[in-house]
Amino acid sequence: MIRALELVASGSYATVDDVIADGIEALRNRPGKDPNPKPHAAETVSVQSGPGFQALELGWNASGPMPKAVEPIGIESLPHPLIPITVPRFLAAKFVLRFLARSVVRAATEYLEADSFREQIGYAAFSWTEYVNRLDQQATHQRGRRLSTSFPDVARDQEKSMSRFLEAYVGSAYSSGPKVGGLLPFLGFVSLRGPAGRERIGITEAGLRFTRIPNPVLDETEASFPPFRNDEIAQILEAIATRSPAELDHMRYYLGSIKEMGRASRSSLIPRMRNFYVRFWSPLDLNAGMVEAMRATLHSRCLELGFVETEREGRTASYNLTEAGAEWLRGGSVRNTRGVEQNG
Repeated sequence: MIRALELVASGSYATVDDVIADGIEALRNRPGKDPNPKPHAAETVSVQSGPGFQALELGWNASGPMPKAVEPIGIESLPHPLIPITVPRFLAAKFVLRFLARSVVRAATEYLEADSFREQIGYAAFSWTEYVNRLDQQATHQRGRRLSTSFPDVARDQEKSMSRFLEAYVGSAYSSGPKVGGLLPFLGFVSLRGPAGRERIGITEAGLRFTRIPNPVLDETEASFPPFRNDEIAQILEAIATRSPAELDHMRYYLGSIKEMGRASRSSLIPRMRNFYVRFWSPLDLNAGMVEAMRATLHSRCLELGFVETEREGRTASYNLTEAGAEWLRGGSVRNTRGVEQNG
């Protein structure tokens, strides 16, 4: 468990579950155990570049028909004030939203049956994984900076991987009460209505605005990391601020802690973040593993927004604030290497 936490802290893996899954896969693929071992997902896709490497069919046609926007669900439907621990990145949400927007236009309706929509994604999402894996290979992205983080994994149990992906991003209604999980409902980018098992899903005005913004990964086949333009980052932050100020405090507390430390380590951040999490959980529940898992997914999201960076020396990792992160923390503009500036 200690080694697993170290790997998560170094940015090599997004979660402890990923470490365990890779370990199990490695054991299964030992020489002598399987004459035809299954390679890791990143090894199953050949690198393609140039004219033959086309973008996915998820580009946005600004002159085409517009989806009908719906109202977001109320914030009282959020199961918790913080983004779920199952969501290490935001990029996959853009893919799902584009797919939803197209599906709504084709159906000429405001809402789709959520089960049918999930099934449609099940047929498409592994092609998304293949696409971002190719980009990762082109850019030789290391773990922690891979675009494929959080996409369903074709090299593991595909059914479970897809189920985790759908639950993390599309979400579902709780059978125990009027709560709705998933990142997209959390951000107010989609509306998921109806009882568990019979939900309907639609795209909101905020989701539509986010969907229409050009993205370098989706629209320009760029293997860029961070994968967002400044206006995309600004809208993600606006959605968080609108839907859950507590999650915005979560980010500011983490970035502020790193800024104070100068060069923060996992071991130094665990007690600091524990002090934040006692606002939401009993201290008796906050063991080091739970705190580290929550910190690691928060760090992964902040890394994707360009607010932090990870430096590695052997097995040791340290975390630093980027100029963009420091500027946003001061209340200034969202600024990274692409697009125009947006106020934070």
